[in-house]
Parts: sequence; structure tokens; C-alpha cells
Amino acid sequence: MKKKYLKLVFLFFIAVFLVGCGRVNASEIQEQNDTCTVSNLKVINTGIDLKVGTLNINSSNDNNVSSKITFGDPKWKPIVKSMKDNYGEDIDISEPVIGNIDKGKNTIMNNCDLSISKNVPTNMKIKSEAGDVKADLRELQLSNLDVNMGSGKLYLNVSGNYKKDITVNLNCGRGESTIYFPKNIGVKVEIKKHSDKDVVNLVGLMNSEEGIYTNSNYGKSSVTLYATVSTSSGKINLNVD
Repeated sequence: MKKKYLKLVFLFFIAVFLVGCGRVNASEIQEQNDTCTVSNLKVINTGIDLKVGTLNINSSNDNNVSSKITFGDPKWKPIVKSMKDNYGEDIDISEPVIGNIDKGKNTIMNNCDLSISKNVPTNMKIKSEAGDVKADLRELQLSNLDVNMGSGKLYLNVSGNYKKDITVNLNCGRGESTIYFPKNIGVKVEIKKHSDKDVVNLVGLMNSEEGIYTNSNYGKSSVTLYATVSTSSGKINLNVD
């Protein structure tokens, strides 16, 4: 994005590709830590592409974006690339493609813990094919969020007291998804069902028209979270917290 008001853009892109085989022993587990300072940036654009494993995201009080990736076989060690230009800094973390995953015979381990500064506005894209995602984004200056899930479980908390409008797009997968929305600002959720058999549990959301649900502060608050939730075959729990 090259708009004038985004003269400095930080892109933190994580593509964690765990593809290989072999049983991982506790003695073989390794860890990689990376930190980038974002104090002079106007926005953080975070992209995460996770094949398998677990992803945990939370906020931090400092001016850093930090990642800790735990992996087994050295062949799976993530490759970290950093590139700067006039708009900011691009960071790419990825694993080399090694082979096929045999889930039935091998224990595969790849965990990513990501901490993002709450002092800089943030846009985020998350894609997880078979991994579980736990993202607590309540304290981030969140602007846009896109989540695409496969077969893993999703826990997403976007119940913060946000100061500006937010757009959230969720493509829920075959695993169970639990999402928490805020109660102190307006919330409008559009639910797009893949099938009439899809299970969507609602707490604190009222049906305003076909496929549209709102909380009690919608239309009363100056700030609104607009969400689109697309279902698959997994169970979905939508809560206002």
C-alpha cells in the first residue's frame, strides 16, 4: 500500500511450511527467536501462512514484533529474510519444502509464538491449513483481519475497546471455531452458511435481518466492528464479551 499517509509500512510475513517426516524427540527440539523494532512505523501488515503445527498470537507493550518458532529436525529450520525500502521493512520467515507429511507414522512439531506491539496500527492475514490458531488481539490497534482456516481449531478474541472501525473476514474450516466480539462498541456480523446443517451458536448477538446479526451497541456506538463469517463443516461459536 503506497498511500501518502502510509509512508512507512512494515510487513511481517510468516510462512511456516512444515513438510517432512521423522519422529521428533524432546532432545531434538530447537528454538529460533527473532525481533524487529516498529516504533517509527505507521502500520504493521502481518501475514501468516501455517501448514501444520500451532500458532499463538498476542500483544506486547513494547515497540517490537517478536517471534519464537520451535521446531524439530534441523532441516525444518525456518529461513528468515529481511528487506528494507523507503516504506519500511519486510520480513519473511519460511521453511524449505522437504517432502510429504506422514501424520499417521510420525510426530511433527512446529509451534510459532508471535507477539505484536499494541502501539502501532495493525492489519493481519492468517492462513492455517491443518494447524490450530489461538489469537488474542484485544489490545492491538487492529484495522483489518482476514482468517482462513482448514481442519484446525480456531480461538480468536477481538473483544477489545477499539477506537476505530474494524473489518474482520473469517473463513472457518472443519475444526471448531470460537470467536469473541466486543460489547462496548457496535458489532455487525454477516453469516454465510455453506450448508443448512452447519452449526453456529450465538451469544449476545441478535438477528436483525436474514443472515445479519448485531450486538446491543450497534447503531449507538461511533465505532463498529464489521465481520463476515463463512462456515464450513465445523462448529462455530460466536460470543459477545
